[in-house]
Amino acid sequence: MPAVRILAGALLALVNATALAQPLDLLQAWQRARQSDAAWLAAQATARAGSEVVPIARAALLPQVQLSMQRAHNGVDYAADGAPEQRYFGGHQTLTLRQALYRPDLRARLDQAQAEQREVLARESAEGATLLGRVGEAYVDVLLAGDRIGLLRAQIASARLQLAAAGRARVAGTGTRTDEDEARARLDLLQAQLLEANQALTGARQGLELLLQQPVNALMALPEALTGSSEALQTTLSLAQWLAMAEQGNPELQALQAQVDVAAHELRRARAAHLPSVDILLQWQHSDRDGVTSPTARYRQAQAGVQLSVPLYAGGGVDAAVRQALSGQERARFALEAARRDLHNRVTREWRAVTEGQARTRAYGQAVLSAEQLVNATRASFAAGVRSNLDVLDAQERLASARSELTRTRLQVLASRLRLEALAGRADETALVPINAQLQTPLRLADFASPVPVPDAPP
Repeated sequence: MPAVRILAGALLALVNATALAQPLDLLQAWQRARQSDAAWLAAQATARAGSEVVPIARAALLPQVQLSMQRAHNGVDYAADGAPEQRYFGGHQTLTLRQALYRPDLRARLDQAQAEQREVLARESAEGATLLGRVGEAYVDVLLAGDRIGLLRAQIASARLQLAAAGRARVAGTGTRTDEDEARARLDLLQAQLLEANQALTGARQGLELLLQQPVNALMALPEALTGSSEALQTTLSLAQWLAMAEQGNPELQALQAQVDVAAHELRRARAAHLPSVDILLQWQHSDRDGVTSPTARYRQAQAGVQLSVPLYAGGGVDAAVRQALSGQERARFALEAARRDLHNRVTREWRAVTEGQARTRAYGQAVLSAEQLVNATRASFAAGVRSNLDVLDAQERLASARSELTRTRLQVLASRLRLEALAGRADETALVPINAQLQTPLRLADFASPVPVPDAPP
C-alpha cells in the first residue's frame, strides 16, 4: 500500500507539472480566475445572500401562524371566612393565524426587495466584468513586458557590436574616443532599461499568478506575422450601436437603475404609513384552570374576525420619512445619470481605441514589411562591399523596433476590445473566444530570464 501511494503521488505531481508547463491562454486564465479570485467569490456570496430578500419580504404577506403555551403553579388565598387555600397547576395554549388582507406597506416592501435582488445580481455581473478586465490587463502586461525585453536584447546586441567596432576604429586611427564613449553610453542605458524591463516582467507575472493562484510558466501570445484573423478584433458595429448595447447590458448601469426602483418603492413604503391596514385573524385558545374565580374550570375558545388598524398621529415621523425617501430617490436618479454619461465616455474611448488601433496595426504591419526589405537590401549591399556590418545591424534593429511597435499596438487593441465587450455587458465566453483565437504562439516566460547585465569595463 505505501508503494501504491507513493506511485499515485508521483503520477499526480507529474500531471500537475505537465499542466503547468502547458501554455495558458486568455480563456483558460479567465476560467481559472473565476474559480480562485477572492473578490469574485465574495461577489457571488453577496449575490446569494441578497437574493434571499425576496422570500423574506414575501413571507410577511403569507399566513403567519403562532403557538404560545403557558404552564404555571397558582396559589390563591381567599379573604372570606372559612375559604380554603388553593394550590394548583394551570395553563393555557393559544394558536393564532394572521393573514394580511390589505397591507400597502408590505406590498411596497416586496416590490422593493425584488428591485434589491436585481441590484445584487447586477453587482455580481459588474464584478464579473471587472474580473475579465483585470485578467486581460494582467495577461497583456506580461506579454508587453516580454516583448519589451526582446526588443532591448536585440538593441543591446547591436550596441555591443557597435561599441566593439568603435573601439577597433579608434585603435586603427579612423575613429575617435567620442564615438566609442557614445556607443558605451548607449549600451549602458540599454542595460539599465533591460533591468527595468526584467523587473516589470517579474511584477506582471506575479500579478497574474496572484490573480490565478497558480504558477504561470508559459502563455499563448500573438503570432509575429499578421494574418487575416487579426481583423477579427475590428468591430463591425458603429459607435451608436455599441452605446445602445451598453445602455441595455452594462451591469453597473443596471445596478443603478435598480437603485432608482428601490428608492421609488421606499417612497411608497413611507407614504403607506398613513394608510390603514386590514388583517384576517383566526385564534383558538384552550385554558386549563387558569382563573382565580373558578380554579377548576376548563374551557376552549375560538375566534374569527377582521382587524382594522388606522394610524392617526405618529409625531411627524411619517412626513419626515417621506421627505427622506424623496431625497433618496433624487440622489439615485442623479447617480444613474452621472453613470450613464461616464459610460458613454468610456465606450467612446474604447471604441476609438479599437478602430484607430486597427489602423495603426495596418500601418505598423507595412512598416515591418518595409524594415524587412531594408534588412534584405542592406545584407545584399554588405555582400557586395557597399555597406558595412554596422549598417546591417542598424537595419536589423529597426526591424526589431517595428515588430515591437506592431506587437504592442495589437496587444493594446486586444485589451481595448476586452474592455469594450465588458462595458457592453458581454463579459462571457461568447465575447472572449474570438479574442482568445488571436493568441496562437506559445511563449515560455523562462526564455526571458537573464542575468543582471554588467556594463563593459572601459579599456
